Amino acid sequence: MICPNKAQIRVDLRTMGDLAHN
Repeated sequence: MICPNKAQIRVDLRTMGDLAHN
């Protein structure tokens, strides 16, 4: 249960980082 949640959060952080970096 926590695995999927953690993975999704990591993806969100990466997306935010990409947008900020862009």
